[in-house]
Amino acid sequence: MLLSFYLKPEACITHIDCTTKNGVIEHLVNHLTTLEPSLHREEILAEVLEREAQYPTYIGFNCAIPHAQISSLTQTYVVAASCKKRIPFTEQGEKVSLVVLIIGPKTHSSLHLRLLSSVARILHKEERRTALEEAKTSKEFYNIFCSIGE
Repeated sequence: MLLSFYLKPEACITHIDCTTKNGVIEHLVNHLTTLEPSLHREEILAEVLEREAQYPTYIGFNCAIPHAQISSLTQTYVVAASCKKRIPFTEQGEKVSLVVLIIGPKTHSSLHLRLLSSVARILHKEERRTALEEAKTSKEFYNIFCSIGE
């Protein structure tokens, strides 16, 4: 599966300046709904935050993949970001510097799981994470993310 089909250069953000888990999730949802004005910001934010409260999406290595499947959606969206400073993301105090938001329709569970797996594989290696953290522009971030073999 090509992640580049779902992640677009304009959906990548570098060095966002947030201080909380909910703040970074809200920032990503705001960015997505600015790119896709037909999406319902409040619904997406509520669904992602509810999913996060039930099952935290911290995957280790200073990375998190908040995600949700939402009935009203008809397609899948991915937004990715590096953080200016590491953000506390778990009750145990683990922090994140890379966050990838995935949302999609409830009817596309298989695709949703494949995207989660693909992103987790990309973020697994330290040199990949370092390159993403150091990317200066959204385009550079996108090129690094999508040039990595999946």
